[in-house]
Amino acid sequence: MGIGYTRRRLQARATPFLLLLPALALLTAVAGYPLVGAARISLLQLRINTPEKFVGLENYRRLLSDPQMLQSLGVTTVFVLGSVTAAIFLAYLLALLLYQDFPGRRIVRTIVLIPWALAPVVNGIMWKSMYAPNFGPLNDVLNRIGVLSQSVNWLIDYPMASLILAYVWKVLPFPTLIILAGLEGIPHELYEAAEVDGAGSLTRFRRITLPLQRTVTLLAVILMLVDALHAFAVVDILTRGGPADRTMVLNYAIFRTAFRYLDFGYGAAMAFALTALVLVLTFVYLRAQSEAALATAR
Repeated sequence: MGIGYTRRRLQARATPFLLLLPALALLTAVAGYPLVGAARISLLQLRINTPEKFVGLENYRRLLSDPQMLQSLGVTTVFVLGSVTAAIFLAYLLALLLYQDFPGRRIVRTIVLIPWALAPVVNGIMWKSMYAPNFGPLNDVLNRIGVLSQSVNWLIDYPMASLILAYVWKVLPFPTLIILAGLEGIPHELYEAAEVDGAGSLTRFRRITLPLQRTVTLLAVILMLVDALHAFAVVDILTRGGPADRTMVLNYAIFRTAFRYLDFGYGAAMAFALTALVLVLTFVYLRAQSEAALATAR
């Protein structure tokens, strides 16, 4: 009886893993095999029309001394920090606005999703037209209201700011929805009690909203960091890394190395460096989330 009970218990524990096996096998075939292939390529000196040569970790050592790689990391840092900071700040403002009860709120919430629904390529083409120095609407509007006295070539004079603006406009609905979902989960009784105690709007936001939104904000920040690290279409369409590599983010540098310069081995090593960076961010998020959960439990 004891053996039978133990067997049934083991079967019960093993059943979920057995049910997951088909999905795991499919995931391994779709993602695992290409990943192993890319790891192999990163250990090779592999260029077009030249025989492949095993170089071990040479491509990874080259990453540490490559000035273009270091410049791309610096550009990526500026782009990611600027984009995520602007996106989270604007997302909070927009989420707080959409949280209020006003006529047509559902329609406005639907309209806010339009930029997110646009294809990245369409978004890039649209903003390239907006930034056009001679006939672009942005210069035209700013000239009409007296902000500018002459047209500006935005993608040459302010390439990074222009890139961040176009990217943030596209992804802004995503963190807005996350933050708005968090706001909807805060009990109204807390705000009512604070209002009875004489707390103003800023105090309620600082004492109630921000502390209870800590986990949600962290989730939005991490997801935006990962997404910004993978930005490609907006860079390719607007600046292609220029002028003078001032917008050469790491993701686009990988594309240029592998598919323009046809240095597949070094490009694969750069891609794994980017993957490692994403994994570090994911680990930081999981660790912070775990610590937040423990603090809440206490």
